[in-house]
Amino acid sequence: ALAGERHAQKRGEDKEDPKTFFTSWAQTWCFLGTEKMKKNLISTDAHSPARVRVNAALSQFAPFARTFECGAGSEMSQP
Repeated sequence: ALAGERHAQKRGEDKEDPKTFFTSWAQTWCFLGTEKMKKNLISTDAHSPARVRVNAALSQFAPFARTFECGAGSEMSQP
């Protein structure tokens, strides 16, 4: 956590800023892989894909929608 705070400070980010918090949280789930790898994970991993873990959770979280000004009913602002 301390390293993350230092990294945010180097980039001029405010660790108290909600945008920094949500962006940092989402970046922990970043995954680069080939389509073949992604298909393999979907068929063999019991967990949801990283993109779903981030988007499904945040789209249901009102503070996220307010922070990023997601319009009601938009993909990232679900009821």
